Amino acid sequence: MELLSVSPQLLNFYAPYDRIQRRILTLLNPTDSVVLFKVKSNAWRHYCVSPIAARIQPYDTHEVSISLRYFDFEEKKKYTHRFCIQSMYDPVDQCKTVKVLSIFRKASPGEISTLSLPVHLEAKPISLSNPYVISTPCLKKIAIEQDEKLRPLCSKCPDRLKISKTEAPYEKKGVLSKLILVGSFIGVILTAYFQRQMMQEFIMKNFFPD
Repeated sequence: MELLSVSPQLLNFYAPYDRIQRRILTLLNPTDSVVLFKVKSNAWRHYCVSPIAARIQPYDTHEVSISLRYFDFEEKKKYTHRFCIQSMYDPVDQCKTVKVLSIFRKASPGEISTLSLPVHLEAKPISLSNPYVISTPCLKKIAIEQDEKLRPLCSKCPDRLKISKTEAPYEKKGVLSKLILVGSFIGVILTAYFQRQMMQEFIMKNFFPD
């Protein structure tokens, strides 16, 4: 009996394999009990999985990130990569602080449900016409970026970019100079005002005593 609903049920990866490719696996717990899961693979050295194991609350989902590391892909070689999703009910007598992997190690085979998840390594780059791409927005974006031909820069663009970079510091310096000039002008006005006030007080006290 399968305790979890897994989507997608086939992991597709596409050439070229000179970069890391990431896929998201969604695990749904359709039961009214807490379910534990653990992810295994027959090709661990090629993949990075996070998390490897965790708890899923009733009627909740959990996302697992599966990243394929770059490697020397051989088109004529037959690859049999696959993942195994193991699941079991969270034992009632277990403390919540007990690690999931520890619980799986102590569980009997009859308590564990297993689901096989195949992996397909495509020898060709991803295509927009692929139904899997159409249903997966992030893959569609990648395909568009790979197929799209970028418009070359005009002959004067590099020079304009250099000019804009050199002008930027001067623009900042010009604004700073203006602020300093305005501040100095205000300071002169305030100084003259206070000096005038002091002069008036001096004249009133010495020449026009009460």
